[in-house]
Amino acid sequence: MIFSEHRLLKLVKIGLYSAPVTIFVFYQSVFFPLVILKFVAFSIVAEIVAFFWLWLILFHPQYRLKKNVIVIAFFALVFVLTVVSLFAISPHRSFWSVTDRFTGLISMWHFFLYFLMLYSVRRAINWRAYFTFLFLISITVSLLAFVQKTVPGFLGGEHERPGSLLGNPAYLAGYLLFTIFIGAYLARGSTGRLRLLYGIVILVEVIAIVLGNTRGAIIGLGLGAVVFQIVSAHARGWNSKNPYAAALVVLTLFVGIFLFTRQAALWQR
Repeated sequence: MIFSEHRLLKLVKIGLYSAPVTIFVFYQSVFFPLVILKFVAFSIVAEIVAFFWLWLILFHPQYRLKKNVIVIAFFALVFVLTVVSLFAISPHRSFWSVTDRFTGLISMWHFFLYFLMLYSVRRAINWRAYFTFLFLISITVSLLAFVQKTVPGFLGGEHERPGSLLGNPAYLAGYLLFTIFIGAYLARGSTGRLRLLYGIVILVEVIAIVLGNTRGAIIGLGLGAVVFQIVSAHARGWNSKNPYAAALVVLTLFVGIFLFTRQAALWQR
């Protein structure tokens, strides 16, 4: 064969590392520059990687997909999305969405393909290194939101509610909701100054979400933090010296106060 197992696996891993970097693709002169080029770049990377991945699973059965509840659930989801798109009132929009969104079925197929490739080679990936890579990318995205907030017209986005490289505050919040908890996971396995550094970056990303003023994301962040603290506290054992248990109490009180006072002028602003 032209490509050995080692070389094919290396090419697939390089592609899987390259896909998240497409968030930096941006060219102001293009129509909807913060959306279209990213979709095109991510799709091209996913399809190129898929070529080597299919070659890998064809000749090396150990990388083929196994029955798994999560994989089956995603297959079912994509199947349903495909069927309803075929019989939609506007199949064109169902498949392609609109130019300022690109969240149609074609996008879902590419994201699903990306998931399948990650799952297929999961035992060959250093997940801590991969998550660290994703978290480092998110730091830049968060900092650009602060620049956009203070420099009107930067990245061509909205000044009052920055969307950074995603061009939309709701998109930015959805993206950071994942990376914040990836950072929290990394912090759990770290000590000393490194854990403090993770904490500072997480705080920056939380502030970036708040700047976007997407209330649904803020509520999701609060509830997600409570769940994360419950899992962490349980893993450490429930006792008075458990920092996660203490943080859980504070978070629960804050989320409770927020839910009961969500109509207050403070939150409405």
